Amino acid sequence: MRVDAAYLRNETAFSVVGSTVVNIMFFLMVFGWMKPVPVWGTGGYVFDFAPQSFFTALLCTLLPGFIIRRRLAVAGISPNESTGALVVRAVLFGLGALVAGCGGAALVFLGIELSTIEWTTAFTAKLVYGAVVAAAVTPAGLRVVAGKMSADGRSPGPSRQAPASE
Repeated sequence: MRVDAAYLRNETAFSVVGSTVVNIMFFLMVFGWMKPVPVWGTGGYVFDFAPQSFFTALLCTLLPGFIIRRRLAVAGISPNESTGALVVRAVLFGLGALVAGCGGAALVFLGIELSTIEWTTAFTAKLVYGAVVAAAVTPAGLRVVAGKMSADGRSPGPSRQAPASE
């Protein structure tokens, strides 16, 4: 079973917007405003993909996961997984995003051999990357929790429509 598509779209949109706002704040704190961004080294652009990837995936799995669990409980549907399972899945999604994101960034920058990157390019790429991570992990995480719904098939979404079968 799965939740309806509108619910997945709404939660994913909230995750994308939320992660974009957080990524803007952290980018400005780490790299400042309108100056070239160093590519390599601790605190450099490539290195920054590690915490960005991990925490974006972690939070975009945990927060919607807790929200859907609460909605299930309010609807009288008992989730068939523990909170611990949700936390473990969020950490695993975070680690997977960390390896893919940081490794991918390192491969890209090894290939183009830059020591700095223009601020606007770095900023735009980080925001797009963070939004893509949020858009990928949010529905994936929600589908796992929804797959654990009780057999009555009720949706935790606002419409309370029965989810479509897979």
